[in-house]
Amino acid sequence: MSALRSGLIASALILTCGLFSACGSDNNPPVDVTTVTPTISATPTRAATSTATPTTPPTAIPTNPPTLTVTPRPTATPTSTATFTSTSIPTATLTSTPPATETATITASATTTPPATIAPTFGVLGTRRFTLNQLKSPFQATLGPGLTITVGTFQGQSNGQTEPGFLEFQAGQPDPVTGVATINITNSSEFLFADGRAVAGIVLCLKPVVPVQSAGIIACNGGLPLGFNLSQDHHLGQIGIDGFTADDCTAMNGSIESPNQICDAGLTGEQCRVNTDCDTTNGSADGVCGLKVSQCTQGKTDQECRADGDCDTTPSAEDGVCGTTKPHPGVCNGPLNASQGTTDSGPGAVVIAPYVQTGLVGLPIRLSIQSDLPCVDPGAGSTITFALSSDKNVATLFNFSNQLGQTVTSNNRGENFSCGDWQNPNGAGKLVLNAPAIDQNPTGGDIITGFVFSGR
Repeated sequence: MSALRSGLIASALILTCGLFSACGSDNNPPVDVTTVTPTISATPTRAATSTATPTTPPTAIPTNPPTLTVTPRPTATPTSTATFTSTSIPTATLTSTPPATETATITASATTTPPATIAPTFGVLGTRRFTLNQLKSPFQATLGPGLTITVGTFQGQSNGQTEPGFLEFQAGQPDPVTGVATINITNSSEFLFADGRAVAGIVLCLKPVVPVQSAGIIACNGGLPLGFNLSQDHHLGQIGIDGFTADDCTAMNGSIESPNQICDAGLTGEQCRVNTDCDTTNGSADGVCGLKVSQCTQGKTDQECRADGDCDTTPSAEDGVCGTTKPHPGVCNGPLNASQGTTDSGPGAVVIAPYVQTGLVGLPIRLSIQSDLPCVDPGAGSTITFALSSDKNVATLFNFSNQLGQTVTSNNRGENFSCGDWQNPNGAGKLVLNAPAIDQNPTGGDIITGFVFSGR
């Protein structure tokens, strides 16, 4: 269970890019959505006072997002045309013969085009207190093909007291053409948390940073694809195998696991801890350990380094450690990719996500893994951005856990809201997010985390 716990501690920090943006990459790519490198440890103790370790804030929303196309519904224009034609009455000719029969011909024709479907119009939607149904709002972890477990379920906490978790949504009047209205998040529980102590010895604490203007949109008349997918490839190649190089990895927007533990010169691609490990022959002194500069994690802490020896406090101490140990040195991890769905999400579809082209900002959250309740504020340095959808969200990891050919997928489907019944606290609505994360437990295993916020 300790491996699972460590994986959740790290992977819970991996969320998502600007929703319809291409994602970048780092040593642990974000849901750049953003990859937040796990630096949090939580000891499953039941100390009266909980401690929170802030996480690294995500990178700004990536650029070059795919275009979000808003196709207005056709304006309903009922038409009806009628053509009235009358022939002129012929002049009667009087002769000795009986008068000609007078004829009058009236021709009337009418064609009527059935009116187009008229989309409903709405006034100002107002405020919806979106209260979470704890039993239907799980925090999940997918640990392998067909293996998804529920770690805990989401509740709320305010002023140190447990309560039903809630987010307060405020929406104006939908656009008369597109039917789209902007959603602001005006209030929330102080924390939304999932108590996973029984399963993994952790409490996942989410502190919404509210109020938020332009957090998302609701498409009252449908017509927009608001589902999204996240995917990542654990293994694009490996340094020194089949001619694969660090430049190849960079060109694919990937990142190399443990760049300070791979020979950059001499025995290129071999694992190393000191430069001599990379020498082509004993004493050749042509080896260089490390593809790029890292930082000492032991010895001369925080000093730049390429090999462990660079971190030794004295030349003979051998107490230095350069960087961290990754389970698959030299493997090129692909970037996290986000893509928009392609099918109409239907009337009442909601997306809460950062999307720079439309000015949407998503839901900023301070996320931390803690050992006990109540949750405490981890500080501004742990702020990341959630992307949530009421449509289907699919997360896929290729070459799962660096097992070539192994693909693991996890998905959740939300539930659309109702513009006509928007203010009903017990009305429709469910928001979901699934996010993949690479190398998140001591054995090098991958994980996909799932967040479900259901209102009924």
